Amino acid sequence: MKNIWLTLKHEIKQFFNTSQKAAPVNIKQNQVIKALQDALHQQAAIHVIYHQKSFTGNIIRYDKSAGKVILKNIQNNLSAIISLTDIDRITLIPETISKSQSQK
Repeated sequence: MKNIWLTLKHEIKQFFNTSQKAAPVNIKQNQVIKALQDALHQQAAIHVIYHQKSFTGNIIRYDKSAGKVILKNIQNNLSAIISLTDIDRITLIPETISKSQSQK
């Protein structure tokens, strides 16, 4: 009977122990990765805001292991290598805007 109470006491302490918390989920990082995967799937251009700069272009390469994305500008032959941790916001560019920019 004593062992049952000790086991029950141990289980209750573990249940209410707040020192062991789950790792926090980085929602912003997950949203960036989801937007990149959507853009790759749709082959759409994206607009990226990072370090108070912005870049609009097509995804040339998405390196998951290094956590970087390589973009090529729509109008010019400019390229940018952007780390995923630096990205503040990412949005897909509609196909009509992408076509009109490439025709200029």
